[in-house]
Amino acid sequence: MNYIKDIFAIDFQALFLGIFALLGFIIFLIETFEKVTRLFGIEFSWIRKKNEQTTLLSQHSKIIRDLENEQKEAAQHQIKISNSIDEISESLFVINEKLNNIEEQNKNQINATIDLMANNLNEKCQYYITQLKGVPADEIDDFIMFFNNYEKIGGNHGIKAKVDYCINHLPIIPNVSK
Repeated sequence: MNYIKDIFAIDFQALFLGIFALLGFIIFLIETFEKVTRLFGIEFSWIRKKNEQTTLLSQHSKIIRDLENEQKEAAQHQIKISNSIDEISESLFVINEKLNNIEEQNKNQINATIDLMANNLNEKCQYYITQLKGVPADEIDDFIMFFNNYEKIGGNHGIKAKVDYCINHLPIIPNVSK
């Protein structure tokens, strides 16, 4: 029982203050010792390890900051690339629509040309058959070339039979010199 009375008799407030004061003094001595040894260039292994750890920690924190900055820059570049892709997609859509319009116009122009050529060939065939009753010699090559061009762009419309008739069944009218 005496032990218990002795424990309660201790001034805990003074004990804790004494322990904290002693720890503070020990820390002060260690820091002072480190400063003095650094001043004289003396290095102990535990001080060296502490310095190495501090250096490594600062290097790692710098590397992490650099990586974070690179990641932010990469994200900004990604956004720029995404915006550029969107702009290109929109431009391609507009270009595609314009190309479709041009293609439609070309089809219309070809169809109109085919109609005009068919009309011209039809008129020539009618003229050769009904009025001349033959094909003039100076026009036969142009007539055949005109029909071949007509076929190349996709024309037929039943004109082929008339042209074949004119070329194969009508006589060639010789050129008359004046």
